[in-house]
Amino acid sequence: MPTAADYLAITPSAARAQWRSIVVRPWAAEGRRQVAFTPVETLLCLAASLLVDRRRYGGSTAHRAEVRFPR
Repeated sequence: MPTAADYLAITPSAARAQWRSIVVRPWAAEGRRQVAFTPVETLLCLAASLLVDRRRYGGSTAHRAEVRFPR
């Protein structure tokens, strides 16, 4: 289980290593559990959630999501 330091003190080399492990990760077979998310995955999802206005779309309209940029 990742600790707060795994997120707050992630080094560029650790982030690259985690990203490489994501790229080569095999797809989970039907009925099997997904592997635990890495800290870099979680941080990327957080960053995306701050940029995409998720209230403007859902389901089949996801391709029309607008990006909101911080001011």
